[in-house]
Amino acid sequence: MPGRNIPAGNDWQCCIIALDFIENQSLDANTKKRQSSVSPTFSPQDCRKNMYRLKIIAVGRIKKNYYLEAIAHYSKMLRPVVRIDVHNVKDCPQAEGAERKRHESERILEKVGPRDTLVALHEAGRLFTSVEFASFLRPLLETPSGDCCFVIGGALGLSPELLARSNHQLSLSPLTMPHELAQVVLYEQLFRATTIMAGRTYHY
Repeated sequence: MPGRNIPAGNDWQCCIIALDFIENQSLDANTKKRQSSVSPTFSPQDCRKNMYRLKIIAVGRIKKNYYLEAIAHYSKMLRPVVRIDVHNVKDCPQAEGAERKRHESERILEKVGPRDTLVALHEAGRLFTSVEFASFLRPLLETPSGDCCFVIGGALGLSPELLARSNHQLSLSPLTMPHELAQVVLYEQLFRATTIMAGRTYHY
């Protein structure tokens, strides 16, 4: 800087280290200030402290890389906010029709805890706007007992028995989509919902 005597040798290195320390302290202070402006009822720190988490149970495994990459992208962004436990159950391609749905749904229900709130993704389920979905999700994450559990069926969907067990039925769209793509949409909407709850600018 003009008008400043520049130290030589080790003194110059010490000066750089000191300036870096001051700059980092300032950045830390600004970060804390920004975090304090986020709603105190929902923040990444609160989530880690209170172990906010949810389950996603899906039939079959996704094999196509573009679906896997999209899910990994949103999972990474969700990780500081919500812990997601993913369970994939084996599909039953050897069975047909109602029998296939029944077998796959039985395997899903084995992963659902007795206190879990089961949200079944179903074409006849309730449609939300993203803001409405955020309002729907918040109390499920804040439930002190049990997990919020999102369930995605296989190619033929879910059995009537599982739908009867569900606490809520959710439709991601009136359009029909592959169940692999439904998982990507669910992850994106979960991330969008958490940004809405935290007052961040991802959603417009």
